[in-house]
Amino acid sequence: MRTFQHRLIRASAGSGKTFQLSNRFLGVLATGDAPAEILATTFTRKAAGEILDRIMIRLAEAARDPHKLAELNNFIEAAPVTQDACIATLRELTRQLHRLRVQTLDSFFIQVAQCFSFEMGFPPGWSIADEVDDSELRVNAIEELLREHEAKLVLEIVHLMSKGETTRGVSQLMLDAASQLYGLFQETPGEVWTALKTRQPPKRQEIDAAKKLLLEAPLDKRMTKARNEDLSRFDEGDFGGFLEKGLAKKVIEADLMYYRAEIPADVACAYQTLIDAAACEPYNLLVRQTEGAFQLLERFDAIYRRLKFQSQAYRFDDVTRFLSRQANADTPTRVAYRLDGHINHLLLDEFQDTSPAQWSVLRPVARRVTTQPQGSFFCVGDVKQAIYGWRGGVAEIFEEVVSELGELDEAELKVSFRSSPVVIDFVNLVARNLHRHPGLDRYEAGVKRWQTLFADHSTAKTNLPGYVSVETAPYDKDGDPSNETLFIAAAERVCRSLENSPGSEVGVLVRTNSAVRKMIFELRQRGVTASEEGGGTLTDSASVQLMMSLLQWIDHPADTVARFHVRNSPLAEVIGLKPHMGSQRASQLAQQLRGEILVDGYGATLRRWSRTLAEIGNSRERRRIEQLVRLAHGYQRKSTLRTSDFIEFVETQRVADPQASAVRVMTIHQAKGLQFDVVVLLDLDQKFPGHPPSFVIERSAPLAPVTGIVRYANKDVQKVLPPRLQRMFTSSSSQQAVEELCVLYVAITRAVHAMHIVIKPPTAKEKNPPRTMAGLLTEALEVNRQPQANEVVYQMGDAEWNAHLASADMPSAHRTQTIARRLPIAMAPVKRQRGEALPPSKLEGGPRLKVANLLQTSDSTGRLVGSVTHAWLERIEWLDNFELDEQGFGTVARAIVGDALNVDHLLSRFRKIIDQPNLQQLLGQQTTRRPAGVSAAATAEVRQEQTFAIAVEGGIQNGSIDRLVLWKEGDEVVAADVIDFKTDRLAAEETEALADKAAFYRPQVNAYRRAVQQMWKLPDKAVSGHLYFASVDAVVEVKS
Repeated sequence: MRTFQHRLIRASAGSGKTFQLSNRFLGVLATGDAPAEILATTFTRKAAGEILDRIMIRLAEAARDPHKLAELNNFIEAAPVTQDACIATLRELTRQLHRLRVQTLDSFFIQVAQCFSFEMGFPPGWSIADEVDDSELRVNAIEELLREHEAKLVLEIVHLMSKGETTRGVSQLMLDAASQLYGLFQETPGEVWTALKTRQPPKRQEIDAAKKLLLEAPLDKRMTKARNEDLSRFDEGDFGGFLEKGLAKKVIEADLMYYRAEIPADVACAYQTLIDAAACEPYNLLVRQTEGAFQLLERFDAIYRRLKFQSQAYRFDDVTRFLSRQANADTPTRVAYRLDGHINHLLLDEFQDTSPAQWSVLRPVARRVTTQPQGSFFCVGDVKQAIYGWRGGVAEIFEEVVSELGELDEAELKVSFRSSPVVIDFVNLVARNLHRHPGLDRYEAGVKRWQTLFADHSTAKTNLPGYVSVETAPYDKDGDPSNETLFIAAAERVCRSLENSPGSEVGVLVRTNSAVRKMIFELRQRGVTASEEGGGTLTDSASVQLMMSLLQWIDHPADTVARFHVRNSPLAEVIGLKPHMGSQRASQLAQQLRGEILVDGYGATLRRWSRTLAEIGNSRERRRIEQLVRLAHGYQRKSTLRTSDFIEFVETQRVADPQASAVRVMTIHQAKGLQFDVVVLLDLDQKFPGHPPSFVIERSAPLAPVTGIVRYANKDVQKVLPPRLQRMFTSSSSQQAVEELCVLYVAITRAVHAMHIVIKPPTAKEKNPPRTMAGLLTEALEVNRQPQANEVVYQMGDAEWNAHLASADMPSAHRTQTIARRLPIAMAPVKRQRGEALPPSKLEGGPRLKVANLLQTSDSTGRLVGSVTHAWLERIEWLDNFELDEQGFGTVARAIVGDALNVDHLLSRFRKIIDQPNLQQLLGQQTTRRPAGVSAAATAEVRQEQTFAIAVEGGIQNGSIDRLVLWKEGDEVVAADVIDFKTDRLAAEETEALADKAAFYRPQVNAYRRAVQQMWKLPDKAVSGHLYFASVDAVVEVKS
């Protein structure tokens, strides 16, 4: 068996990380390992699809092309494969697509969580909530919180957190807090939120003494004036102004020179007393705000969790968090047991975006594969592209994993297989010089830290022509820079690129979703068809807007604006809305139309109403109407009586336009992993590095738990805080700068040939370069003069790059003649919902759900003991001549518990169990109960862990039976006995508790009995069921 090196690859943009990952995947397959033994994860479904596509395409190409086969054998870490082997592997992959684990981390965690629903305390039928449903749950939780008797306290907390300076409503403030802080709340222990304590200011006598000293101190004219102004601000209670100005500011900054005169030591000491007094107010405010946020989130959490349970709707974060709390040494074995197979090869893509919670779930699997001879570990990523810190990603995980997993083969890929030399030279120049901006201030350390992560890139595309320009937009009519002129300039640049380089794919990159919509608008104004990455809302269609007006009027017949819109459209005739119809008759019509929706459903009704619009609209309008109808079919299962709920659903769903477009507009985050012949980059004029976080945290190590948290404060307040808090703010500022530069790096590494960066011109008052991404770029490029409006301020390469392209390097539209008439692709009918899988274990206890209630086991030790006991009991066919194989049984146990428990003690305990009389009788071949009506000639056949899947009302029921005894007369099964082992902790005298447990498990055992009846076509009375409770040696018969 081939042993693979455990490898960690740092792969720069365009250096082929997907190629490297597919090499490892194909190498593992070439050794003969089963595809189901490999787990390859990434962060988006699109990326997972690209990985799988790459694997399948490379296999198919190798199977038909000897040159591709030789290339494949050159890269995989395995013995050379033949074309026949490639065909066989390809056939095996396509046959087992359902078992392939090339997926997102979220989807893998969901797959695991579905096997542990009871342990998680999730209700039967739980699912992942979409954004609309989850948003509604949060809003409902906040409304309920405000209705409770503690509403007054909640309002006080909200007022404290906003300092009374907000114009937003209380509900919106609370919703913002819940959205921004809930993940942090769940990650951070309560005692950390409340660890900071308010402090007392200096005593009144000390303050008076300090003021007296200052008033009597012999100071020069300038210091005297500053002292008087400082004391005035202090006496008026303007502590913020006192700390930010005058001599107090100098003392805080430890700069005791004031206009070239030294501040006397005794004066500085007196000032320090007043500074300590003034600093108490902002410090204590931060403490109260931090505690207030915790109290608010704690109350919100209690309601929110209950609503999620009731609605059976959870977030991906909930699943990840539960699995991370449960992860331990036996996790891989338990997962393998329930997923029907061990993971022996772990391949992790985009590793830099992994969060601590996600790694804690993966860690036991990673440790197992790196300690098993047949296992392998492979991860690839780029800390320079860690742009998901806001959702929990920790780029430093790269360094941590090396120390956690031991020696890994580390490699760094810096050669681009994407970009032209001009683009790569530009990237190198910018990255090397980012620190030159003169106004970095407290963010300078973060900028320099990011630069240490960067090493000069090179490119394999040495003959590829290219061009880079930085250009300013015009001023607006008032002579000022504006967003409007910026987007106009960018749109015109796109038009010129399409004209100069026909057939090229153009990517337009911006920072925000609102900027995407503005850019799409400007391009459409110029007749350019552009697609929005990930899709946009359907309301960008006039036909869909009309349908929304109709639904709005149905829900609110008094809405005259919506009614006017419908009445003056082709829909009026379709629905029977007459021009001069009175309000009462119109309301009756709206009620009638609502009835049609209730009877026929949204999909069928909207299709009927929209036929006229589809007939008169253009191709895009027809596509959008069809997408609306499909969306309506999908919405039907959660539809309400209010059509306004459907309107809200439509307005929040992003739906891609299937028509291909040469221009794609997207945020920089969405562009990650993509490449374009031409990139137009704009929207870089916001303050660097963006808005600070609302709270800053402290960790002892990147993957360690949170040990400190405090509400954010401005830099002047930060200066007078305790050193520990100052370090937290410094670390946060540095991290912010690093993450923002990661975004910039992603943006400037997407282009193959050309990149055009469009920035705003300077304002009339602007003397120094702005601290923006645009400012960082112009300073890094050493633009020697102040940029003016509407000019190219920097360029590199050949503006006529397209004229020098070799045929092999031309954009795809040049290489392949466009087919004038496209084959029509009809949308498939909406699929019917398939039955859901329902394990019989979900029936345990009826509506009761918590596994702690089922098993009375609150600790992992009890679960491990139970798992081992189960596994051992299932290995016994009959006890009559049974001899305990300590070595074999020990191996089974150690696979489950590892080093967590003493296996010898478990074996000693198990000997006592199998010596118990009732178990001896139950598992004795001579003493086991023979069903009534079964002849003496019938023989008993034992099946352990008998699996099944049967159709039941509402879905598919599947599971496995611990022990099944089949009674046969010849080859015909005439009766059966279902035996389910239970390891609940019970006392012998607790007869009532035993009866309760038996009743609790009855639905599960009866489900097993029904499955056996179906599988062997047996009558109800021919299949018995028994529960065996090992802790009290009790056998309980289960009846229907």
